[in-house]
Amino acid sequence: MKATPVHHQVSTAPFHRAATIYPEEYDRLWEVYAAAVKTVKVAFHRIRPDDAAPALMAFVVLWNKRYFDVPRNLRGWSLAEIELAVQTVLRQHWRRLTVLRARRLEDLRYHDEAVVVKLFTALELPLGAVGAAKCLHVLAPDTFPLWDRKIAAAYGLPIQPRGKNSPRYLVFMGLIREQCEQLTREGWEGSFLKILDQLNYCKFTKDDWRFTETGS
Repeated sequence: MKATPVHHQVSTAPFHRAATIYPEEYDRLWEVYAAAVKTVKVAFHRIRPDDAAPALMAFVVLWNKRYFDVPRNLRGWSLAEIELAVQTVLRQHWRRLTVLRARRLEDLRYHDEAVVVKLFTALELPLGAVGAAKCLHVLAPDTFPLWDRKIAAAYGLPIQPRGKNSPRYLVFMGLIREQCEQLTREGWEGSFLKILDQLNYCKFTKDDWRFTETGS
């Protein structure tokens, strides 16, 4: 399906609501996310990529449960084999991830695109397009945005067969970057990617009217 990127402006009320209502009503697995982020942070501090793989798998399997519940998505792989594949990717790209982790999405430049494509494709093969984005976000929370199928479609970037989504994710990163820059211009501070994902999830995945312009 053809990609036609859609630019979404961020409104103050829905953004604030996503930061407050979402954790309370929707995020039943917040502790899993927080634990994964904490474990990965320690792994980077100790320069031990093998310590990050189990935490990433625990997070991705629970946060993308529907994907892992469908046998054909696993292509005959066991979860242990998928974790090993993720571990291999981390070992191969740990230096690149370390550099990207220290930066924000807004700081990325044109020459970073090839690295992003390489990382996303390497993780998409074992985890799928949604799992790859979730994994990258935990590895570098200020650099990589999250998406799911409905969110990707709402941004005009419907997810394609496995292995073909890195160009679309790169475009998605650009669209989310625009939102981050808009929020900064409007005086917001802090890390935006997780809250923007919460907003997108409520608005597009759950179709919750409170997070739309009408709900404002």
